[in-house]
Amino acid sequence: MLEEIGHEVIAEADNGETACYLARNLKPDLVILDIMMPRMNGLDAAATINQERIAPVLLLTAYSEGPMIEQERSPACWRIL
Repeated sequence: MLEEIGHEVIAEADNGETACYLARNLKPDLVILDIMMPRMNGLDAAATINQERIAPVLLLTAYSEGPMIEQERSPACWRIL
């Protein structure tokens, strides 16, 4: 979908640990994560990527309430879509 509108997708990860590894090695302009990911959730991965100052992180989720969304107030993330 992103490629169809002219963006380059340089990697895809199926879990938070892999997302952090790929972000460290590929240095993308933007990291897009789902909150619910195996091994390391998106919030924890965002915190790691943010702490290491790798790239801005956009978190996406279908969840609208609950403890995961309340963590949105952490320094790792400004807003969740």
